[in-house]
Amino acid sequence: MIFREIAFLALTVVYIVDVSGFTQSWRALVARIIGTTEGRLRPLPPFDCGTCAVWWACLVMVICRGELSMTTVVACALASLLAQPAGQLMLLIREGMLALIGKCGQWMQRI
Repeated sequence: MIFREIAFLALTVVYIVDVSGFTQSWRALVARIIGTTEGRLRPLPPFDCGTCAVWWACLVMVICRGELSMTTVVACALASLLAQPAGQLMLLIREGMLALIGKCGQWMQRI
């Protein structure tokens, strides 16, 4: 059960940090507040790094649940390792669905 929850938490964190655009939004806000450009902000791990965010979120979850063991730490590390490929897979699915919808729209216009 804990391993499924680690996987679901990892997917959720990857979506928020790497896929949704939330990271760019808050970085732009921080840059505006301090009077600089977003490009001049240095990276702020774990808040703008999917790999770091997954590692820490999963580790905090297993500690809070009292499930800290070498096995769960390895599961957190594995989830963190797979954060970037998971984000790329989410983008592939999204782009594939958008392309399919576009093709359906073109097909419907020809009818």
